[in-house]
Amino acid sequence: MSLLLAASRRSSSLASTMKLASIKKASLASCTSMRDMSTSSKENILPTSWIDIMDRSSQIFFLTEIWRGFFLCFEAALKPKVTINYPYEKGYLSPRFRGEHALRRYPSGDERCIACKLCEAACPAQAITIDAEA
Repeated sequence: MSLLLAASRRSSSLASTMKLASIKKASLASCTSMRDMSTSSKENILPTSWIDIMDRSSQIFFLTEIWRGFFLCFEAALKPKVTINYPYEKGYLSPRFRGEHALRRYPSGDERCIACKLCEAACPAQAITIDAEA
């Protein structure tokens, strides 16, 4: 019994070895086709000049991007501040500034509305609607 079991194990290991050999042959065939593809894909690559290669490698070696970032950071830190101390300092007002929108009235008490709809746009609750009469 043990002889039959040993023989069957040998034949199964032999079959698995044969399968592995066929898989290796298939993979080698695919590798050669991949090599052929790689050589054809190399033809599609644009040639890179030595100047471009040296320029890029010098940028990597000297870390120029990092130094430019540091310079930009320090430049921003050394600029004068633009914030103001509001209650004590007032900001610049344009000479055309006329204050908030307000509904003006004629001396007779009638409204001087020209239907510009600025009140409607400024109302946060959208409670104002203006219908202009032509």
